[in-house]
Formats: sequence, C-alpha cells, structure tokens
Amino acid sequence: MKQITLNKAVFALLAGAFIWVPNAIGHEMLKPKNGGIVQEEHDLVFELVREADRASLFVRDHDHDAPVNTKDMTGSLIILASGKKTEFPLVHIESNKMIADVVLVDGSKVLVKVKEEGHHVITVRYSF
Repeated sequence: MKQITLNKAVFALLAGAFIWVPNAIGHEMLKPKNGGIVQEEHDLVFELVREADRASLFVRDHDHDAPVNTKDMTGSLIILASGKKTEFPLVHIESNKMIADVVLVDGSKVLVKVKEEGHHVITVRYSF
C-alpha cells in the first residue's frame, strides 16, 4: 500500500515538472532585453522601448529567441493620447531595430503596425 502511494507521489511530481518547465522557458522569451515593454504576436516578440527623443522597436523570433531582421519591414506607431490620434513612421535602423521620432508619454496608448513584403500587417498594442 505504501509503495503505491509513493509511486503516485513520484508520478505527480514528474508530471508537474513537465507542465511547469515549458511554461517557464516560454515566459523567459517574453522578458525585455532592451528595457522596454514586450508583446507577442504571430510567433514574433516585439519590444517597444521609450527613449528620451524617440521610440525603438526590437523584433525577435519567439521560437528561437533570435533577432528578426527588420530591413524589409515597413511600419508605423499610432499614438492615442489626449483624444488625438497621431501616426509616426517606423524606420529600419539596424539588424532587428526600427525607430520612430516620437516621445511616448505616460498615459499613451500605442498601436504598432508592421508589414513585411508578402505578409499581412501585424498590429501590436501597448499602454504606458
């Protein structure tokens, strides 16, 4: 009787480990690497970073946690603040980084729209 109870306990611990470990690994990829806010859409990780004079967007592949080259991407930041909607173009600057000349203030709602040739538009939402 004690052997059966012990086997069940060991099985429960192993099953719990298999459930917990993939979730922990998956959440690691959603941690900011550049001090911004991270969102995931369509197997891509988007990190929006507020800087003193601009906003930077970093793009990574979710499955491999590798940078995605943004050279062939176009996009924009749409800022919703104080009852106004303003759009700013995103420009490829290096490797997996795009920038927009806008200062993101507290209370802003931001829509990031990016598109790569041959793919549909991806929209990501942020709140500051």
